[in-house]
Amino acid sequence: MNSSISAVSLQNNALTNLALGISVSPRKLGNSDFAAEYFMQFFNQKQKHMDFLALRSFPVKACVSCGRCDQKNNLPCILDRSKPVETLESEKNILAFENRANYLADSEDNANFLFDKLFSVPALLICSPIYFYHVPALFKSLIDRSQYWWNRKLQGHERFATLPPKRLAYLILIAARPQGLRLFEGALVSLKYFLDIFNFELQTPLLLKGLDAKNALKNNPEALANIKQYAEFGAEQFSLETLL
Repeated sequence: MNSSISAVSLQNNALTNLALGISVSPRKLGNSDFAAEYFMQFFNQKQKHMDFLALRSFPVKACVSCGRCDQKNNLPCILDRSKPVETLESEKNILAFENRANYLADSEDNANFLFDKLFSVPALLICSPIYFYHVPALFKSLIDRSQYWWNRKLQGHERFATLPPKRLAYLILIAARPQGLRLFEGALVSLKYFLDIFNFELQTPLLLKGLDAKNALKNNPEALANIKQYAEFGAEQFSLETLL
């Protein structure tokens, strides 16, 4: 799999030809990475439809709850270091708390790059492990940072004017526990509304249980068969969507 993705910002939302498969696990070459790779093997069988990205290669800072994106001023996120960010008077006390100014000064934040991807791909796959009934912290940081775009959508930001009203999103959740009636519930609720911000329509997710060890998925024929079926259905659905 190739995780080298161009960082070109697509401000006009011109959709790329390739869908995007994202593994959000902090563990390299674990079950989530393999699920994405295996899904793409069948999704791309007739022709390449999907590229791959490992979220752990693109750190995202956690939201500092400054409230800037609640205001109708179209200012960039306070964590956006791609351009000079003026600190508003109302934010100074918040940013001084717990030395947050030093936190902001660190330039390693890829939220904009990742949001550009979400605005520009025709379809999306997310593969995630379950950590304490939810997604891993690095992905939750990105979800929390999407509050900026949730607010901008409500405020009628121009970027949403050219966004397709519906795009397909596929989801594979992988839990170590073999049972639990509400094992996936927290992650599913958050992901449904996170994806809705960017007009992604979450398709029926594939929920896999009892896969803990690093190579557990590779050694589970039933789970592999389910991913293959899910990918083939997705490829057919995606091909039909692109014809419309």
